Amino acid sequence: MLALGTLFMLAYGLIIETLPDDNLTFSFIHWHRQIGVVLLFLLGVRFLLRCYRPFPQPLTPLSPTETRLRKAVHLGQISLVFVMILSGLTYASGVGYSTDIVGLFTIPAYVDGKRHLATWGSFIHEWASLLLWGLIALHSLAAIKHQWINRDGTLSRMLGAGRR
Repeated sequence: MLALGTLFMLAYGLIIETLPDDNLTFSFIHWHRQIGVVLLFLLGVRFLLRCYRPFPQPLTPLSPTETRLRKAVHLGQISLVFVMILSGLTYASGVGYSTDIVGLFTIPAYVDGKRHLATWGSFIHEWASLLLWGLIALHSLAAIKHQWINRDGTLSRMLGAGRR
């Protein structure tokens, strides 16, 4: 769920970048922030689950380099999603926008009026998204390698259909 939500948000963010500055775009950005907070909640749940149930072991033996890459990519993806959400909220807050979460609660503009923090939030948000796209590409290549070269069922397991 978190992976699909993250992919959706990355694509959604790219689409928002192409839209003109108008009320419709503002509405899209507002939904982008709301969905981001939902993803932050899901990320917290995922983190708690990982405390009790670590990442599954590889289905085939990995070299030491592959083991390090595996850990780095997984940690990097989770960390970048967290950084993207916080930097996006900091950007919105810095330009004076609070974030209403579907009428349940509101995250206030906690750094309202601090344009330098908004600038940094925007910068970090954009670069974190680029880095995350890169890690997703690397993760996808590893999944393809396991599917077509190793033939070990890792991709099926990632999609929820294979052995655990």
